[in-house]
Amino acid sequence: MPNSENYEVSEMSLMRRADGCCGNQHRQIDAVSFETSDNGVDFYPHNDGQWYKTGQVWNDNVELERRIKIEPPMNGKFFRVVIDKEHKTGPEIQGRFELWAVKNADYVPEKRAALPKRAMMDLGATYTQSSKWDNNWIKPRLDSRSGFHN
Repeated sequence: MPNSENYEVSEMSLMRRADGCCGNQHRQIDAVSFETSDNGVDFYPHNDGQWYKTGQVWNDNVELERRIKIEPPMNGKFFRVVIDKEHKTGPEIQGRFELWAVKNADYVPEKRAALPKRAMMDLGATYTQSSKWDNNWIKPRLDSRSGFHN
């Protein structure tokens, strides 16, 4: 959010894609979930990961704005809209959305347990192998193109 200030988000607007593509294809977002963060790194599911139905149908007019009430409202500095395969209709989805927010200077972030981090990639942990196939196969990190092989 602007200036890393705290905001309360109480609604989301959702509209279909408006460029004329895919109007006859059955594509719709059935439900969305939200995540919030106070630092932009650690995101937590809002309202225990509840899914909010959108009411969208595949042939909505491209100018129809569906407003989804978020109860309870979300608070924080960073927000994510989550859309997964189980909450959509059709092979692909697309659209436009907006969050409705007001500044909330009274918001105090709750104390939460730290989220786990990846030891090698996030925390800089090192690794060794007692044996190896060759030097191309000594990279077990998840961002490696090969991995480990013994």
